[in-house]
Amino acid sequence: MSLQLSMYWIPLAMLSGLGARYMHRAGAWGLGLAAVVFWVFCAVIMGGLDTESSAIAVALAAGALAVVVFSMPRIERAVFLKAAGASLVDVPLSGDAPDRGAAANTPSRVDDRTEDVGPIDSIVDVPQRFDRWLSHHRDLADPWPDFGEFVRATLLACCGASQIKAYRLLSPDDNTLIPLHATAPKEIDFPPLRSGIRGYVVTSGKSFYQNDRANDSIHELAGLTGSPCAWCFSIQVQGRLSGVIQVGELEESELAARHRLRLLEGTISLCWNALAEACRSRVANETDSVAGVLTPESFLNKAGRELSASYAKNEPVAVVSFNVEGLRRLTDNGDWDVARDAIRRISDIVRERIRGNDCAGFFDGSRFVVMLVSVDGELASLIARKIQSHIKTMISSLGDPGDQLCVRAGLASSGAGQLALDTLISRSVSILTEARQRGLGLLACTDDTEGETAT
Repeated sequence: MSLQLSMYWIPLAMLSGLGARYMHRAGAWGLGLAAVVFWVFCAVIMGGLDTESSAIAVALAAGALAVVVFSMPRIERAVFLKAAGASLVDVPLSGDAPDRGAAANTPSRVDDRTEDVGPIDSIVDVPQRFDRWLSHHRDLADPWPDFGEFVRATLLACCGASQIKAYRLLSPDDNTLIPLHATAPKEIDFPPLRSGIRGYVVTSGKSFYQNDRANDSIHELAGLTGSPCAWCFSIQVQGRLSGVIQVGELEESELAARHRLRLLEGTISLCWNALAEACRSRVANETDSVAGVLTPESFLNKAGRELSASYAKNEPVAVVSFNVEGLRRLTDNGDWDVARDAIRRISDIVRERIRGNDCAGFFDGSRFVVMLVSVDGELASLIARKIQSHIKTMISSLGDPGDQLCVRAGLASSGAGQLALDTLISRSVSILTEARQRGLGLLACTDDTEGETAT
């Protein structure tokens, strides 16, 4: 009889055990109970077992239920994995932004201590959009104002942030933050670096979130900024502070998704670093490695833009060509270090005495060409004489090698006309040649036709 009972029991026990492993909780209990009832029906009622056999049947039924009970941990894990898989499937992978409100209300957490998982597809697309943006802005003389607009648009699209202020630190030694926007900044737009909540973010290296109540004194600092602050974080470039971004308004649901905000911080920092590197590479490509001023090609490009801007405002320009005679003689004699040092020091003198929208370039290994915007010929002649005087003083400080050097200058001004850049450069070189022939240190043509001034 026991063999007969086993033949009934074995397949049903296997069925209930497999069901417990591969079905949800309710289905597994139902299958186990159905198996026990069916076994009792077959073994007791149909088989006509005696009392002893009935006791064995009940024991085997209890064993079937035990199999189901001991299989419950596997069901728990299966349910957890199924839920986790469902949450991953629910994350949209397309480029369309999902409904932010619906995403915020969808529970996708294992317990109450886990943050809500929100859409990140818009954040994942940021590097690709930045690459497209950089391809159109890489060659701008100053791409940072446009990058400020890119940051504002990115934060608005990814988390609905508003009242965004982006600041850049010009140099590590400068404690003034420069706003990133295209309009002319006001004095109030230059906030102190280490005051208010920005000071906390800069000195601690931590981000500020409005819903973080761990330290009330931090929120007091946020109130001292004079403008609303819901989120503030710093930008680091090669381990050094490069900028600060402050967000005035942000929804509570977005502040609760702290992991998304941290991901945005890291993504914007990467874009910031990429733009800084692109600017450094552009400056390195545009700058002469010895002189430290623009190469001929870069000079022509920048000077052309500044010339058009001056003519659009009906303002004159002037071009001065400085030729340092004797540099080639120094290199021919093997005094390369002296020649390079003279070129660097002359370049420093020129750059220190021109404005930001003026241009200076190094041509032919011995000639500096300077374009002065918004100045007439008379004022340009005065500036050229001062630069030449400082260069002569520097040459005298070189000692014996300096005796082999001499600097001459030729100046051409646009006057009342609007001469092309090539014409102005050619005229300044021609005047420089004439100054050499006449033994003069500087010769200036003060307008577009005549009126030479010899010095």
